[in-house]
Amino acid sequence: MLVSVSLLLLACLLHRAMTLHLLAAGASEINPLMRVLVQGGPFSFIVGKYVLTAIGLPVLLIFKNHYILGGRLRVDYLIPIFVVAYTILLAYQAYLLRFDYFTLVP
Repeated sequence: MLVSVSLLLLACLLHRAMTLHLLAAGASEINPLMRVLVQGGPFSFIVGKYVLTAIGLPVLLIFKNHYILGGRLRVDYLIPIFVVAYTILLAYQAYLLRFDYFTLVP
């Protein structure tokens, strides 16, 4: 669990940095909540993302032995799922940055 939580925190930090870089390159945020934070500036985005993570992870850890979805999924299984989801998202962001996609879009 410690490894999964550490990987999730690292992925969150990398995502935040890559998102700011993509926004500076002309991308737009599609997550409505994050879009509001981005509109407040980089500081607002950084603090907001940190606060959401700082609240979300302890909640997941507190309820890690509980079941959701009618008892079909234990909450602690969500953390590795989130790590995989962040990894896919980071790969997509790296793809966008590598190929300078935003300079090709009118």
